[in-house]
Amino acid sequence: MIHHLLSLTGKLFGKGKLSILQYHQVLSQPDPLMRGLITADNFEWHMKLISRYFTPLSLSSAIDLLQKNALPANAICVTFDDGYQNNLSVALPILEKYNIPATIFIATGFSEGNTMWNDKVYHLFRDASRASLLLNGQDVELGDYDQRRQLLKELIEQLKYLPIETRNSELKKSMTKIRSNRKKI
Repeated sequence: MIHHLLSLTGKLFGKGKLSILQYHQVLSQPDPLMRGLITADNFEWHMKLISRYFTPLSLSSAIDLLQKNALPANAICVTFDDGYQNNLSVALPILEKYNIPATIFIATGFSEGNTMWNDKVYHLFRDASRASLLLNGQDVELGDYDQRRQLLKELIEQLKYLPIETRNSELKKSMTKIRSNRKKI
């Protein structure tokens, strides 16, 4: 009954409106360091709901229908930023299963094997054998995943507003002056 009511409400009040869902990555398994990233199971649940209660459209179709003032009720687009490999390997089969079109925006500067700076930072913290990092000129113990998550968040915040040259220089210092002792977390 609730599902029917929600569907009817969407048809009455969702005409002429477009919702856009934005994803970055869809992981095959949960990541203990990045708990906020969506997994395949959660993504599939999202797509199942979309296929049942919304009208999924490609971004180009949605723009065309929007310009013609002809959007169907509950119109929705699924998009991905940055073009991670798991958009194709994990998300695409799920999208195909539910016949949901999606748009992937590719960060072309990283399409030839380069890695975005924030992903480099993430990999520094993800390496369980790395016991410490040189951060802001200090050797910092990384600890367990909770401690690593907090330090990772702090470092991303410190670096993200710096000029790209400064950010890359600081990141390079952390990457070259590390101490590893095969510590398990």
